[in-house]
Amino acid sequence: MVQVRRAAAYACVVLCLVAVPVRAGVQDALRAYGISSREFERTLNFFYIDRDYDRLMQITEALVNQEEFVRDTPHVMPFIHFVAVAARQNHDFLQRLRRFSENSTGVSREVVREIVYQTENFRSPEPDTPYHLDFLWAEFTASGDLAPVGKIISVLDYVPPPKGQKVSDARVNEALLFYSARWSLAAHARQHGKVYDLLRRRARGHGRVAEVLSRLLQELPSGR
Repeated sequence: MVQVRRAAAYACVVLCLVAVPVRAGVQDALRAYGISSREFERTLNFFYIDRDYDRLMQITEALVNQEEFVRDTPHVMPFIHFVAVAARQNHDFLQRLRRFSENSTGVSREVVREIVYQTENFRSPEPDTPYHLDFLWAEFTASGDLAPVGKIISVLDYVPPPKGQKVSDARVNEALLFYSARWSLAAHARQHGKVYDLLRRRARGHGRVAEVLSRLLQELPSGR
């Protein structure tokens, strides 16, 4: 089980949130639009507070024209989901994306078209794997809606098997999902008051989920 915990922690560090890697090429693309790494991270993590659509449009243009990024499927797909959630809340922004798509070519056009498609045909995933957590956190940080956070909390009903018991691949995935969800909830509770307050409310209930959340909250520093 220790190995499972380590694997889950690693998966979450890699995949948590809209974890777009700010590599040299991406940094250069953002810098061309006058966007610092800090501004970039602020936009992705707290868009539901700032709702700066002009900056998000600049970030989108910068990233979809950066080949290193658009071919990085594990990161580009949650980003597409994030922008689609933001576009669902602002028709003018969606229209800007459509115009941008018309003026783009190649893979860049495909990415923007996918954003538009997902905006118009939106589907929120169920948390079946740790990777799905990225999409759910993207929904929260883009909209402030706590429903996707509730989906993440729902996987905390996992009960570890007794020590020494052989487990199936499905149970291993459940464990990875549990520890990834727990880690990501703690990380976001430290940053987002809405998440912290939701965890506190859910921890007042009964059952396995409330028990896990109570322990998680005890591990957070005072005042988060």
